[in-house]
Amino acid sequence: MIEKYSRFNDVDLQDTTNELEAYKFALDETSVVAITNLSGRITYVNDHFCELSRYSRDELIGSSHSIINSGFHSRDFFANLWTTIASGTVWKGEIRNRAKDGSIYWVDTTIIPFKRTNGRPFQYVAIRTNITDKKNQQAAFEAERVKREYTARLASIGEMAAEIGHEIRNPLSSILMKAQIMKQNISRGNINIEAILKSAGDIENVCKRIDRLISSVRGLARDGQNDPLEISPLDSLLEQVSEVSKARFIKSGITLTINTFSHGLKLKCRPTQIVQVLVNLLNNSYDAVQNLEKKWVRVDAQLHNNDIIISVVDSGVGIPENIRTQIM
Repeated sequence: MIEKYSRFNDVDLQDTTNELEAYKFALDETSVVAITNLSGRITYVNDHFCELSRYSRDELIGSSHSIINSGFHSRDFFANLWTTIASGTVWKGEIRNRAKDGSIYWVDTTIIPFKRTNGRPFQYVAIRTNITDKKNQQAAFEAERVKREYTARLASIGEMAAEIGHEIRNPLSSILMKAQIMKQNISRGNINIEAILKSAGDIENVCKRIDRLISSVRGLARDGQNDPLEISPLDSLLEQVSEVSKARFIKSGITLTINTFSHGLKLKCRPTQIVQVLVNLLNNSYDAVQNLEKKWVRVDAQLHNNDIIISVVDSGVGIPENIRTQIM
């Protein structure tokens, strides 16, 4: 009876072993596999790992995964990874690595801690899938999206620039006229200090307005995503938005109102980006109302708890319900 039971266990064990070997074969054929010990040293790699990393098996065994570190991810990224698997929890994520020849590749990674009966890991099995083509396509798509947005922004700036050019010509004419009057009066000996000071002050104010217009347009044309964060008065940002937008609205008979219900508000931001976002929203509203009978656009800004809420509202029909979830 004991002998029969023993033979049964041998057969069962052999079947289990064969099944595990089959699983291992299937995994090695389809995935990039590595096994790492508790010290972070690689103890096993399959052929796909060698092919993808361009390293030989002898170069990889005994090394740490820093051998393929591309320098893309932060220390915190890997610290979180190791903390997760050391606790016995499975980690999943995308990792960018560098092959021996310097080429970059991406892998969708799942790291599984193998645990003893006491629940503590004794090794980690990493199963990876090569997603380099997918990531390259995403990068190309993102680059194209940024290019399209930049082109669209330039087109909008071109339209606004034509109106701003008109806005600048008027004050320039005023400056020229005042300068000519001052010159004539001085040449005739008709020197009135108060009148000269007043004309000089008017010229100074007009020049400052032109400078604000030019600065606002230049800000719209550049990428401000790497600018440092700074504390900016909201009124100043909304004034820039008004400066570059109002001429276009006035020409089309659209009423543009900018309300700041809580004066003195300041926000920590990248000013260029805030102005760009608001001008883009105003351009959208401009397109939505320009052919309507009632044409108005309103910008509201107010403090709610610790948040500053800026909203752009117009007399248009609104965004269709079926595409609202797809915007922004």
